Amino acid sequence: MVPICMAQCGDRVSFFGGGKCRLRSLLLAPILACLAVAVARGQGAANDAQVVSLKGKIEGGQGLVLQVTDDSNAKKLVKLPDMPERILYRAEALLPWLQPGLWVRFATELNAMGQPTAPLSQMEVFTPIPVRSPLPPEQLARRVPGIYPVAALGANGAQPFQDGKNIPQTAKVLVVGQIAGGQKDRIALQCGGIPMQVRVDDKTQITVTLNAIDFVQPGDAIVVQGLASAQSPDEIYAQTATITAVKKLGETPEADDPQQEGDEGKGKNKSNRGRAKKGKEPQEPKGKVDRKKEEKEDQEDKGKPSPGDLP
Repeated sequence: MVPICMAQCGDRVSFFGGGKCRLRSLLLAPILACLAVAVARGQGAANDAQVVSLKGKIEGGQGLVLQVTDDSNAKKLVKLPDMPERILYRAEALLPWLQPGLWVRFATELNAMGQPTAPLSQMEVFTPIPVRSPLPPEQLARRVPGIYPVAALGANGAQPFQDGKNIPQTAKVLVVGQIAGGQKDRIALQCGGIPMQVRVDDKTQITVTLNAIDFVQPGDAIVVQGLASAQSPDEIYAQTATITAVKKLGETPEADDPQQEGDEGKGKNKSNRGRAKKGKEPQEPKGKVDRKKEEKEDQEDKGKPSPGDLP
């Protein structure tokens, strides 16, 4: 089995400056061995299966097998469906996470030269999957690369612009393409053989809707509908699975600052030392105190009159 990428920000280098992430795959070899036995047992006991629902948090996984903790803190093993369209991964992403090869779609307005009139307000990253049945033109246009006039999407046989240029007037379009590269505030796309550049900024909202688990991270939420046997209720064979990321993709994890902790520790020690000195006054050695007392008594005796001087 190929370990799934429990990644902070994907395993490819972003052209906006994001580096390679650290993989956080949790290898579950002993558990997977038990699951393999369970699979064989489950195939022989199909009549024992019952429909179950699961809602929980992903702890780790390998291949299509995930370890999940449910709402009651019980550990479950979930075998994801083999068909990608039965897996839905949803997330939000930051601009530096974008990388060449990702498929995107968005609505924008083009001028007569085929260029967007403003920076994108939002963009969706999606997974192109094979079409298994005839789809309406509007749904087909959302999967096939090209630049489509929005006004024609509801009609039968909506066709994309042939070259993305020579548009008769400003038009609202749906753009479907693959990221080819980018720099600073621009992204280069290939839209069915039509090159295009779009502008983005910090206000561009990026949503991710994938039929894949490439960017799943520990801690992500999961909802599963599937089957489990009475003999092994903690082993679930998912028919559908929806995974929702709890963190934005490309978000830098917060790191502990050892220098700050050291400074805080020093401050505490200094404060304690100060309180200790204030609470206990320094004392002189006992011998020195006795000598001072004797000298004081001698001075007092010298000041007193002698018996002969008395009247």
